[in-house]
Order: sequence, then structure tokens, then C-alpha cells
Amino acid sequence: MSAAPVPSTILDLLRALRAAGHDAMLVGGCVRDILLGGAVHDWDIATSAAAAEILSVFPRAVPIGGTHGTIMVPAAPYPVDITPFRATTLEGDLALRDFSVNAIAWDPLDDSWRDPADGRADLRDGILRATGSAEARLAEDPLRALRAARLASHLALEPDAALLAALPGVRHRLGSIAAERVRAELDRLLEAADCATGVAILRAAEIEAVLFPGAREDTLALLRTLPRDRELRLAAWLRDTQASRLLSRWRFPKQRAKEISCILGVQPVDETFQRDAGARRLRRRAGSEATLERILTLRRHELALSGADTQPLERLEAALLRTEGNALRAADLAIDGRDVGRLLGVAPGPLVGRALKYLVECVIEDPAQNDEARLASLLRTWPEMSER
Repeated sequence: MSAAPVPSTILDLLRALRAAGHDAMLVGGCVRDILLGGAVHDWDIATSAAAAEILSVFPRAVPIGGTHGTIMVPAAPYPVDITPFRATTLEGDLALRDFSVNAIAWDPLDDSWRDPADGRADLRDGILRATGSAEARLAEDPLRALRAARLASHLALEPDAALLAALPGVRHRLGSIAAERVRAELDRLLEAADCATGVAILRAAEIEAVLFPGAREDTLALLRTLPRDRELRLAAWLRDTQASRLLSRWRFPKQRAKEISCILGVQPVDETFQRDAGARRLRRRAGSEATLERILTLRRHELALSGADTQPLERLEAALLRTEGNALRAADLAIDGRDVGRLLGVAPGPLVGRALKYLVECVIEDPAQNDEARLASLLRTWPEMSER
């Protein structure tokens, strides 16, 4: 293997560390991805230099902390993490890494390798194996259980028997991990082409029951058919669970949680929204075409999986086409809040807001009502005003 895949800026960092008298090699995922012929977006260097020595070589570097004293060095095309050896030697450092495929070091300057765990052979044979004792590696960081599922999906690797046997032992420790770290691993798993493989591993290890208790039995089959869409897949995984609570538990951003809750909250969409007015309400509730498409896609795949009648969904899709462009919100009305205040003879305030909401509901039921004169007539007969 030549140094061709490595940007010159990365090679310069290695040379600078060498010139300062330190050992330095590329390690981890970047080496693994180069071996697999994939793109590299995260470059990592392991070095015999201590953190202070790295900073003396690269004055513009930034300590980013962590257990191992990693230093981030600005470089093109991406920043590079430089980490002091986790042990006294590189071999000792590699022995502490999670999986053999991540425990490979390569020096692109002279094309030399350090591969004490035979990670290259495991990559060739399609095996995911812990470095050393699987129990010990997982005990050091239970998040590695999720990482194992993610790597199996992304890299088409088969976990070996020892790793599979060790996974259930850490399931009850996932709650002690920062929720953001768990969420990041789940997101990366959901982005894999074959995410169902990773979910199946988590299910067999009873880890899924800790992450998403109540997940449906048909989740794996559904995930295998869905397009590569992270939000859609997450919604599919969370069906029949206490989705809102779980999304909050694992610290999913509020906007994403809101969309997932919307996708699930309208299902089964073909039974909930029947008429054209229902199609308009569905559009309003979805809020965007992307969310609407996810709602329909999830139901379409559910019906295909179960073999159920698709005609109700087809009728809804036809209604959505007919109602495209119809008024859905106050901003779409032929009159605005100032007009409402003038017609009712009231100052701006909550009453005007309620009146606009009433008019929107009238227009959703009958788009022909979205006319200035008709809306004014509706206000004159608005029940709330007649009760005042």
C-alpha cells in the first residue's frame, strides 16, 4: 500500500512529530477505512509524545480533553486528532483499543504496519472481534456494545462468538453512559445501509429492550425494506413504544423528537384521515413535505409487509394531490388579523387569535370559504361572538 490515499497535510504532521523525536503512526478508523477502500473523514494519529509535547510541536493545536489527552490539530481537509499512547508503547496502546479492526497502525511514510491483533485478517475475513478479552473491552466502555452493532452494519462484519456472548453483560450499564453518546451511536447505526443487522444484534443481546422497550416484533423486517432515511427508520423502530419519553431519555434534539412524534402520532394515517378535509389537516400537522412523505412511506411499507389492503392509503394520497395548495394556516386566509379586529370591533389580542383559528378550521372544511366576504360572514355568525 502506498501513501497515495493520505493527504500531504497529514503526512506533514507525522514528519513534524518524527522530527521532534517522537514515534507517530496513523491508527484506528482511518486506517481501517483505507484498507477497505473507503473515504476517510476522521484522521487519528497515535504518538509517543505527551500532550504538552504535542502542543509544543503544534502551537495552534487545541486540547480537547478526554481520558487520553487528545489534541486537535487544525489541518486540511479535516482537523486531526493526535493522542498520546494509552500505554508505554504503541503495541500496548493498540491492545487497549475496542476491536481488532480498529487496532491497526500504519506509517504511510515508510509503509510499515503494527497489527498485533490481526485486524487486517479480520477485515479480510469479515469478522468483528474484540481486542483481547471481549468482556474486558466492553466493561471498559459499555457504549462499545452499540459500536459493535454499528460497525457490523456499516462494514458488513460478523461479530465472533466471544463478542456476541459478552454483549448482554453490559446492557444494564447503558444508563450510566452520557445519553448524548448513546444517541450518537444510534444515529450512526440508523445511517448504515443495512441497519437491520445492527438492530438484530442489539435485540439478541437484550440491549434493544433497554434502549427502546416495547419495540415491535416486525421492526427488523420493516427496517430491511425502508429507504436509507435516518428519521424514517427511527420512527419505525419506535412504533408502539413510549416514543416521546424515549426520545427525551436519549436526548434527541427537540425538533427531531417533534417530527418523530408527528410521524407516529398520525398512524395509521390511512384510517385517521379519510376525506379531503382530513388530507388538509394531515398536511397542516405534518408541517413539511419531507415529514408528510415519511408519514406516507412508513405506512406504505407497513401495509406491504402485512399484506393489508392499500386502497385506503391510495385514496388518501389522491386526496393529498387534490388538496395541494389549499389554505391550511392563518397566513393563507384572504383576511388577516387587522381585518378580523376591524370586523369584530376589538383590539388586537387573544380573541383575534381565536377568531383566526376558527376561520382556518372553516376553510379547511371548505376551501371555497376562503373569500373576504365569506370570511366576514362567518365572523358575524361565530358562536363565540354571539355568546358575548
